[in-house]
Amino acid sequence: MKNKQNATMWNKTREFNNYGFNIVKKHDLSFKWDLHWHNSWEIEIVIDGSGYQLLNGAKHDISRGSVYILNPTDFHEVDIKELEVYNISFSDDLLSDEFITAFSGSGGGRTKHLTEEKLIQLTSICEMLLYEYNNSPKYSDKTTKCLLDLLFIHLLRIFDIEKTKQYDTKKTMINNAVSYINIHFRENPTLSDVASNLGITPNYLSEQFHLVTGKKYKEYLNDVRLIYAKKLLASSNLSVTEICFASGFSSLSNFLRVFKERFGMSPQSMQKQL
Repeated sequence: MKNKQNATMWNKTREFNNYGFNIVKKHDLSFKWDLHWHNSWEIEIVIDGSGYQLLNGAKHDISRGSVYILNPTDFHEVDIKELEVYNISFSDDLLSDEFITAFSGSGGGRTKHLTEEKLIQLTSICEMLLYEYNNSPKYSDKTTKCLLDLLFIHLLRIFDIEKTKQYDTKKTMINNAVSYINIHFRENPTLSDVASNLGITPNYLSEQFHLVTGKKYKEYLNDVRLIYAKKLLASSNLSVTEICFASGFSSLSNFLRVFKERFGMSPQSMQKQL
């Protein structure tokens, strides 16, 4: 059986400013942080130090120039020494649909090592964001929005995310619905919640979702939760009950039933095999 870590939700309240984000520059960090996850988006840009993180079960080395993007579905373990890092946390209200689509889900692959030129570009943006955040000068909100947009564009380029092709209106709508589910699945979003976010009726969303994806809304939502639960079974020492609720299910009996239907065995049996 693989080494597994205790997992926890990082419940520290984010002290977002009025614009909905937080940025800090941390120095001389040396610690080991067991498996955990956050309830906001995070970007970290490493200036100095070394270590590693296990992101969704995959190991990534950390050193000067490392950059990684974490969304609320990610879980990671961190072991670092003498780290200097910019940490930016924010809600998805600040993000474009393109950015959310590019970096949503828990598939990993959102870590890169920057060239020195790119690192200097990003740290310059971070320093300007820090100034706006700490001093709130005149027009700070507008400046912050411009700087965040610039940072997000740089990240889309660095991660080589192709610009989303122009789909027909229905497919674009469903793509946005899928991105919303991938980010908010632990919050038990109803069909009405997603429809309201998109500005359409639940009945229309239900019909078009099934037409485009081939799955009913609840079926897709459960698939996302079950895949996440399976990853937690493989990567943590959480109990089956804890994994049930951490994955967004509100009923243990329902979780056990749909898990066995999906994977052909109980969570307990799978946990013993992993």
